Amino acid sequence: MVDIATVSVISSAAVAGITVASNLLASERQRSHETRLDFEKRVWQLKSETLFVAIKESRSLLAYEDTVVAEERATSAVHLSELLDRLTDVSPSIDAYASSESREALDRVIEALQDAGIMEGIGQRVRHYSKLVREAPSGIENFPTLQRRIQWQEDATNAASEGFTGAMVTVKQYADELLACARRSIREPRD
Repeated sequence: MVDIATVSVISSAAVAGITVASNLLASERQRSHETRLDFEKRVWQLKSETLFVAIKESRSLLAYEDTVVAEERATSAVHLSELLDRLTDVSPSIDAYASSESREALDRVIEALQDAGIMEGIGQRVRHYSKLVREAPSGIENFPTLQRRIQWQEDATNAASEGFTGAMVTVKQYADELLACARRSIREPRD
């Protein structure tokens, strides 16, 4: 027959074993929960940064007049090219993290800018050539280099404005939609 001491030892061991197993399961759940929270924090950071860029660039587009006058066309085309580059850069993140309506609105803005004659990369070239002009060595012996760099800058600026129609009505309409969609997408989970 089993005495009380043996039952006491066996039941204590069983309770200890169950406690250890329970603690292991709880700690595994805790680690899993912390990993999920860390992932969600990183996703939120990327999503919010991306959508804030879309909001900022939409606001910038909305500040334009409906039609850009000829005197401002070259400067505007360079600025809009840089803006198009920034929107194109965040497009993959918006595809991954934002709502489908935000993705569609961004695609419409990009397409409208391209339809208005804005080319990707030209703004970056103009900025690069401007930097080369500023950093050109001084002195008469370096004048041909400076002159060549100024010509590159002018050529890039002319290329930027060459196809730009100046019509911003459609671009602004889509930018307004993107602004609204991005604001909603920040507050809501991805669909």
